[in-house]
Amino acid sequence: MKQHKWILTLFTALILLLSACSDSEDASKETSNAKKSEKNTSEEKTEDLYHEIGETFEIEESLTNTPLEIKVKKIWMEDGNKHKKYIEDVEENDTVTFINYTVKNKGDDTVTLADAIPKYFGTDATLDEIDLSYPNNDIAKEYHDAFKAEIEPGETLDLTGSAMTSIYSENNGAFVWEFMEDIPEVVFQTPISERNDGPGVYELGKPIHIIDETEDHQLQATINKVNVEEKTDFESKFDNGEWIVIDMDIENKGKKEKSITDAFPSAVVDDKELIHSHQFKKDGKAIENLHDDEEATIKSGEKVTGTLYINVEENKAKKAQLYYFDSSFLTYPDYSQKVDYNLK
Repeated sequence: MKQHKWILTLFTALILLLSACSDSEDASKETSNAKKSEKNTSEEKTEDLYHEIGETFEIEESLTNTPLEIKVKKIWMEDGNKHKKYIEDVEENDTVTFINYTVKNKGDDTVTLADAIPKYFGTDATLDEIDLSYPNNDIAKEYHDAFKAEIEPGETLDLTGSAMTSIYSENNGAFVWEFMEDIPEVVFQTPISERNDGPGVYELGKPIHIIDETEDHQLQATINKVNVEEKTDFESKFDNGEWIVIDMDIENKGKKEKSITDAFPSAVVDDKELIHSHQFKKDGKAIENLHDDEEATIKSGEKVTGTLYINVEENKAKKAQLYYFDSSFLTYPDYSQKVDYNLK
């Protein structure tokens, strides 16, 4: 009888142990799933801003609202010296960036290709439509011919075009359709997953890679602390002006010198940069001229610790957020690097 009781007790304890393990495993799975969900939500918010190479998306022809399906097949860059017939006076850093993509007319009307020709945004590149006349093809013999070319209902055209760029265009270069929209249709030359300076929200106290352009230009900023003050050691440029005071570290990880102002975030309200002025203390000492002073230059490999003072108009400082605008997307705040401060 005692043996039966002992067996029953052992069996009950085993069931309780298995139940506890199961609950622990379920809780662990729920935590893991919650973290994955949170990460996926963050990624989805960023991915809504652009398309990958090989992904199809639609734009509308502006006159008839005809849907046009776009698919970028390939983007590549070549040295400008290979294209001296295209670039009249080739300079050291000149390049030509090419795009190969298809356009399909999914509507019932014959329309021109004008809205299907993207603009190219990138460092040192002109903000203009790509040139479908180079390299030579049957669509356009001259630059303006492409805007007159037509695409019939159901027809698919395979197009290759070019843009005059520089070696510094490659990382943040992008092909942009429907550029008048708040969030246009974008395909980046370098995938966001391969960039250090992609759009998104960045934590206080963590390095933000704000410039990533070849080995020459690499700049990091870490915003450690943000305060709002009514008065500082500096004279305000505004009546009853206020100050956003930022303790920060800056590191030039590139080969070329950078200006300290390149590391300054923009003070923003409702996605618009505030009227402002800057002052900066480097190691506790104010830099008198942020544009000409030698102390305002950050040499290759140099690390700087200091305090940035952003002077803004009355009743603006407490509302302000801090953005690093993408230099190629200055009019598109959603593509910024946003500091996790004062975000709604």
